[in-house]
Amino acid sequence: MSAPARDWAPFKLVAGGAHADAPRSIQTREGVADRLRAAAFAEVQARDAFLWAAEHFTEATPDLQGAWRNLAASEQRHLDWLLTRLADLGFGIEDRQVSDFLWQSFTKCASAREFAHTMASAEERGRRA
Repeated sequence: MSAPARDWAPFKLVAGGAHADAPRSIQTREGVADRLRAAAFAEVQARDAFLWAAEHFTEATPDLQGAWRNLAASEQRHLDWLLTRLADLGFGIEDRQVSDFLWQSFTKCASAREFAHTMASAEERGRRA
């Protein structure tokens, strides 16, 4: 089961399969902005993936589907905080390219269980980063 391609505007998406722009040094304002932008785009992909999963994995219990919808709302709050900070620093989300690798990995999942494991792994990678 796969989801259709998305329009991620105003984020600028790299060509299919390409890597996102490498972040600049964390010692610079631009490097901080790069990381905020990447984190914001990860939040967008997670938000949309939770909503997608809640609709598409019919084997998921209603409680699990509800939990995924609640998590999507949390991802939106995180996104809002990141975008506010990015704007406060004077940078835009469209300033550098991003990759929708996360979205692709989530929507390739064949079951609710696989989706949950894929999402948990992505969240752990994000926490460590």
